[in-house]
Amino acid sequence: MCGNCVMDTVAARLGRRGVLAALAAGAAAASSPAAAQRTTSFRRVVDMTHTLREDFPTFEGTPPFTRSQVATLARDGYNMFRLTYDEHVGTHIDAPRHFTAQGATVDALPIDQLVCPLVIIDLRARAADDADCLLIPDDLLAHERAHGPIPEGACIALQSGWAARAGGAGFRNLDAGGVMRFPGFRPDTVPALLARGVRAVAVDTLSLDHGSSKDFAFHAAWLGAGRWGMECTAGLDDLPPVGATLIAGAPKFAGSTGGPSRAALTCRTGQATLPLEPGSARETAVADDPLLALRGVASRPEADEVGNAGGKPSAMPQVQVTPLLEILIPHPEEAGVLLIPGIARSPMLGQAL
Repeated sequence: MCGNCVMDTVAARLGRRGVLAALAAGAAAASSPAAAQRTTSFRRVVDMTHTLREDFPTFEGTPPFTRSQVATLARDGYNMFRLTYDEHVGTHIDAPRHFTAQGATVDALPIDQLVCPLVIIDLRARAADDADCLLIPDDLLAHERAHGPIPEGACIALQSGWAARAGGAGFRNLDAGGVMRFPGFRPDTVPALLARGVRAVAVDTLSLDHGSSKDFAFHAAWLGAGRWGMECTAGLDDLPPVGATLIAGAPKFAGSTGGPSRAALTCRTGQATLPLEPGSARETAVADDPLLALRGVASRPEADEVGNAGGKPSAMPQVQVTPLLEILIPHPEEAGVLLIPGIARSPMLGQAL
């Protein structure tokens, strides 16, 4: 019986839960000392939030907040400050109500919509030459040609390099006429974003619209469509354009149009070593998408397709790890990267999961 037929039969009998259990058991066995297999994975967490100081630049040019101490350790036995600030300062969220009469307020944003795949579109080179540069529909197409379709429910982050300017006047970047100059989204990008099911957008500048905008047309169209945005983000440097997950902490101030956010990104990568025969191994690096925790199912190619690690033909069947099966499971952070030898590719297996 062919390998695919065997796996089709097994998958049909086990169902989704049974197959996942079998995969986990196979991975555990393969990582035993006898198999000499090592599987490792790790997660990187990146803070997207600027530290908010009294001198942090704001859109209006006024201090972001004032602070007064209302309790002291010496007098009251504890410390406490009273903070007074606008909703839209520092790293913060724009809720639909910010530019609509009846849109959702920040406390009404569904919590599951604040966790989403992050797609970074890097405009740093253009922004260095033109502070007024805009993210346009062609940028989405160029990204998809390079990295594949934008996942539904994603957040699109415009990376202009402006986060590095947050410590001084260059963040607002006033021209001789006192007009701010920094990048943003072009308003006609909204239909293209909505067509792809994008949930949110983010910028590392002071506004979703470019600095010199007078009508805030992108804000009005995007928030008017019931979507949300994040401004003044940090931490996008040196991150891959895809593969990270955004976790956007939003305040629950009843009836508010937005508010400060402590946002984070998680990125996962993994590496595994599979044995080919005693004394030899094949190193396989796996890019581990946060949403696709199981990648890389071993297949058995013809003997002349794969040699051992030393380049000589091997008398035993070889194992070649290829990304043949991608499985979405509820808790990828607990699964790591599983590279399982001896499982043939099977369309039925994919369907069963």
